[in-house]
Amino acid sequence: MLPTLIDSFRLGGPMRIASRHMRYRSFLALLVFLAMCTRAFSADSTLQEEFRKVCPGAKPTTSTFDKKDILFDSVLEDSPADKVRASSIVYCVQVKDAPYEYVLDWDEHGMKNLATTGRGYYGFRISHITRTLTSGPSVVYIGVNNTKVTPNLLKEQGELQALLGRVLETIFVGSVPKNPDKQDVERYQNLFPASLAFRARHKDGLASLEYLNAEPSQKRDVEFEFSDEIKKRIPELSGRLSVGPTPKSTSYKVTEPVPARVVITLKNSDHQGVASMPITIFLPSSK
Repeated sequence: MLPTLIDSFRLGGPMRIASRHMRYRSFLALLVFLAMCTRAFSADSTLQEEFRKVCPGAKPTTSTFDKKDILFDSVLEDSPADKVRASSIVYCVQVKDAPYEYVLDWDEHGMKNLATTGRGYYGFRISHITRTLTSGPSVVYIGVNNTKVTPNLLKEQGELQALLGRVLETIFVGSVPKNPDKQDVERYQNLFPASLAFRARHKDGLASLEYLNAEPSQKRDVEFEFSDEIKKRIPELSGRLSVGPTPKSTSYKVTEPVPARVVITLKNSDHQGVASMPITIFLPSSK
């Protein structure tokens, strides 16, 4: 079970309140305590619940940061949405007894400026559509000071391979910054939770990308953008796309689909790029 914010607090024994001023201070302290715990009791998204069932795995790598244990793991998981049996890799990060969110940069996967949840949890699933896996160190930078850790994780080897009827899925559970210019503590105060799901399909010459933010506490859309190269190859993926609580889909014609992992930029309400993450989509063949 994941730790919650309340785990970080221990209530002491009975004490005598000597004055009205002390009672007032105690009342304020209680309000602060309850405010800090509110997020801990908020409902998880269905995507968070899915990650909690598989993360961490049996043999996580443990690192230490900010005097906290951080569990890293990579778990193979079969997706029930697949018509053809194939696995995905679920990458897991859990900060034990996290007092707040922690920013992570994972350049190997194209993940920049994304963070854990208020419970210290972070995870993402990428479609595994190759036949070869290897295990080795992966470089992750955590915290606003970019502390380097090197957990031992599963990695894909070789080119992506298309499987007929395969649903390509990428899911991220964590937090996204509102302002890319904030530093240190201010950045932690400008995060909002996200449970982003992107699913790519292809049938009869038509590809589609479905997307949803399943985080129950978020009612507004998050803008995202593809690179200029992708927008040039697929004009339908140009413009201001947004992922929110209502499922959306964008379709485009692709006669010879090639699966590819591409990086999207997440933007705030001022259209500033605040973070990046990889998703898997179908591209037209370059042959």
